[in-house]
Amino acid sequence: MMAGKRDARIGAAAQSRKPARTMLSRRALLFGAGSGALLTGAPAVACARGDLIRIGHLTPRAGLLGPLGDHAVMGVQLAAEEINAAGGVNGRRIELLLADASDPQGACARAARLIACDHAALLIGKAPCTAARVAIERAAKRARVPFVDTGAGAAHAALDVPERFVAVFARRYGKPPQAPAWVDYCALRIAARSIGAEATTGHVGRAEVIAPPRNACVR
Repeated sequence: MMAGKRDARIGAAAQSRKPARTMLSRRALLFGAGSGALLTGAPAVACARGDLIRIGHLTPRAGLLGPLGDHAVMGVQLAAEEINAAGGVNGRRIELLLADASDPQGACARAARLIACDHAALLIGKAPCTAARVAIERAAKRARVPFVDTGAGAAHAALDVPERFVAVFARRYGKPPQAPAWVDYCALRIAARSIGAEATTGHVGRAEVIAPPRNACVR
């Protein structure tokens, strides 16, 4: 009996030390948009210092994916402008660190620089291929920096960009947005709400934006 209880305690302790792996599903994104609770494992965000929250944004800016990457950048910039204009995140402004992820080797190197040299508290964006995405995920996980992978979201959101966002985007940039603008805009808005709520799982896993809900994050 005593041996059984001891084995159970050891098993429970080992389980508690196992790193959590977070996957943001459609349901989780809907919940996060409504309540501001997006659990992506964000100890690095919670421990950030100073008046700025530095957020790295990765997306292809050249080649066939370049035009889509430009829209992703415009979307995330619009989100940052709106957040900062509203007072930031708990009074702290967001500083965007933009990086080109057009080629796999360069994307991995720039992600590592964002983490190690620029001290980004969060990474958002997409990699040019699966191998690069996995490498970025591993680097972020080692540094305990959340990585919100928006690469899977654009295809799902292509026909579901809300009209209010289209109008706001067109006023700001003089043209209608493509899907990546909406996906990355939502990713930053929801992540900022999570930072403000100090949502954390204690370990970094992979957070993946599957499909932004209609009219989420648009005021």
